[in-house]
Amino acid sequence: MIYLYILLASAIITMILKMYLPKAINFVENEILNTANEIKNRSERLSFPVFVSFLTILVTPAYCQYISNNKILTFTVFVTATSAIIDIVRKWVPDIIIHIIAVSSCLSFYGNFQSAMILMALSITLISAINCIAVIKNKSVLVASGDVYLIAFLSLWLSPTTAFLFPTLALIFGFSLTSIFKINHIPFVPVILLSFIISLTLGNYLT
Repeated sequence: MIYLYILLASAIITMILKMYLPKAINFVENEILNTANEIKNRSERLSFPVFVSFLTILVTPAYCQYISNNKILTFTVFVTATSAIIDIVRKWVPDIIIHIIAVSSCLSFYGNFQSAMILMALSITLISAINCIAVIKNKSVLVASGDVYLIAFLSLWLSPTTAFLFPTLALIFGFSLTSIFKINHIPFVPVILLSFIISLTLGNYLT
């Protein structure tokens, strides 16, 4: 009897995969091709003042060290600030940088697994909902997956309240910048960095 159930389950799974897997693969392929075309068609990179880059990479970690006295947090913010400059110049951040931020944030988290999941869920719920709406309406996400991962892992440094405030600020700043400069896509990592610093400061002040 169990073999009959296995056969039935296999048939159902095969039917579901046949119906939905090609659409999922096609969607991913289109996203990859669009990204590749954007990189290929980008003939020149954005010039960015060296002193602004230097101040961003130097000041933000120094500020976090001042308010928290946490060397791992300082390192995490340093890497995030570096990725913000890369995102401005190249409109793309290497995956290895997101991995470094993820590892440093997870290793320094003192709570249990459940607390970590709650913080990450609070940080990405709003963005995930907006991305779902964007996929339904425009067949594309509004916030890239790398940015979502970055927000999720940085939220491990925050409290539940500021973990929800963090992405909310990022979305407000992001929508404001696109409206002001009349552009569809902006480098989002600098917005994430600014929102994280503000949330971290408010959290430190509230505690």
